[in-house]
Amino acid sequence: MTEPTPDMVRHAADWHAALSSGDATEADFARCSAWQSEHPAQAEAFRRIERIMGRLDGLPPGPAREALRAGGVASRQARRLIAGGAVLGLLVPLALASADWPWITADYHTGTGEIAERTLPDGTRVTLASNSAIRIDYDRPERRIQLVRGEIMLDVARDPVRPLLVETAQGSLQALGTRFAVRRGESGSDTDVIVEESSVEACAAGGNCLVLKPGDSAHLRGHHVEGPIPVPADATAWTRGLLVADAMPLAQVLAELSRYHAGFLRYDASRLADLRVSGVFPLRDTATALTALSAALPIEVHRYTGFFLAVERR
Repeated sequence: MTEPTPDMVRHAADWHAALSSGDATEADFARCSAWQSEHPAQAEAFRRIERIMGRLDGLPPGPAREALRAGGVASRQARRLIAGGAVLGLLVPLALASADWPWITADYHTGTGEIAERTLPDGTRVTLASNSAIRIDYDRPERRIQLVRGEIMLDVARDPVRPLLVETAQGSLQALGTRFAVRRGESGSDTDVIVEESSVEACAAGGNCLVLKPGDSAHLRGHHVEGPIPVPADATAWTRGLLVADAMPLAQVLAELSRYHAGFLRYDASRLADLRVSGVFPLRDTATALTALSAALPIEVHRYTGFFLAVERR
């Protein structure tokens, strides 16, 4: 997806203010629609403004537009402020920063340590791992889910007319069946997919495509899909709040636990490189998991506060 420019966001805010003023005509709505059709980034700018204003009004993104067109008093006052430029200086950077602050415009998101299941408008069930965010776009011939951050598991509702795609910066994943998981790397530069049921077509942005079967996984990076790769046992146990390790490097275990720890977990991966772990650990209780690790391995866990933890080798 092409990122909107500041000018595009300003124009989108102007359009949103005009259409929500209570004085807009059908011709105004048609011109705004034409403006959005000129470039995908312009349409994205308008969607971001709608999402942000929907949250400011306490309304979900979909119904927000129709409610605002009806012209509630509070909404008209807010739009007058935007049209007059009073909050445009805040609104534009919020929209531009939404890729870095996904909770601003995400349709669904989780906090650190939270695992949540949501049902989408088509009946698809999505489970979000800790610190994850997605945006939903069902206004096209296909159903699109943008994974902004983190990891999700999808149980896809069947619809032979409208395929479902999950999109990241690395490419798209089209569901050809029902159940699969997608994870974005911490840096946002790669994507992993695991298929549990039926099949998924993984396509790198501007690159190759690969159809994955149950038990397959793939790695998307750059313009290439690598796979199929065998799936580690219980790789999706996080949906049950568990981390299952089978001779997993300790540093990798700590990296997973740190995603669920509401604070800072410090460790030196190079000093722990030869230590491997097997076991089942609770993701929602990282303190208990770290206590179990320190009892089984030559490591110490230093708790400076409940927020700051450090793992060191004995």
